[in-house]
Amino acid sequence: MELCRTSRILYREEQRFAPFLYDLLIGAVTIGAIVLTIRNLKVPEPVLAGFLGAVIIAGLMNFLRLVVEVRSDGLYVRLIPFPWKRINLSNLVSHRPVTYHPIREYGGWGLRITFRGRAYTIWGNRGVRLEFADGKHILIGSNYPERLDEAIRQLLENR
Repeated sequence: MELCRTSRILYREEQRFAPFLYDLLIGAVTIGAIVLTIRNLKVPEPVLAGFLGAVIIAGLMNFLRLVVEVRSDGLYVRLIPFPWKRINLSNLVSHRPVTYHPIREYGGWGLRITFRGRAYTIWGNRGVRLEFADGKHILIGSNYPERLDEAIRQLLENR
């Protein structure tokens, strides 16, 4: 979905995974590689596969981002590398800032689909929950949920 470039941005937020997680993962792989090199050990294939997996995960963590935009023509989310998703607010019943439990409620971070709705999160435990008339909800992770909620309120008032 292409964004309407003439619409006015009321709110924009971009989130990444916490840098310390990325640094921790790369550090662990680097230390492991150094230790194996110094000891001149023949590395078993499962260990090599683990190192390769960690490097791939670290690369993904560095690449993935959540972008949220409240524009004059709607609410959009994008979990990069996926395309933009416009959230239809026509049957929205309520919206509010929340603190949630990512693992317990959604099984972690990222794009999560449950029997009651979706979650777009990348880090943390705060966001805005949108409740719809059909009983479903969408959770949008945010470092500034009060600001995001206020922008959604402004969008709805201007319609």
